[in-house]
Amino acid sequence: MEYYTLEKAIIMCHEIEKKLIPLGYHCALGGSCLHVGISKKDIDIIIYPHNVKEQKTPLDIINKLGLKTYTYQTQGAGLIDSITPSTTDKIVFVCENEDGARLDLFFLV
Repeated sequence: MEYYTLEKAIIMCHEIEKKLIPLGYHCALGGSCLHVGISKKDIDIIIYPHNVKEQKTPLDIINKLGLKTYTYQTQGAGLIDSITPSTTDKIVFVCENEDGARLDLFFLV
């Protein structure tokens, strides 16, 4: 079983951040890798827009990052404009990069 360490997660965030900046987005690390320094399951990455008035769809961002996704976000049809944001709302895509690493992308709205 592959373990995801804090060091691997930081490298992954750095690579993703370089691809997000031209799209007007940024990322941050969360989850077990940040909290305890290791995860047996995944790397949790939070994706957020630099300007909330210029948002793209999560699938557009995932495609531009070159990731595969097999599951859809946690809420309804997943249309950002149909979700009423609150402190408990999140949109999560389970993705895989070209190396097969599991990345859970949390999109802030």
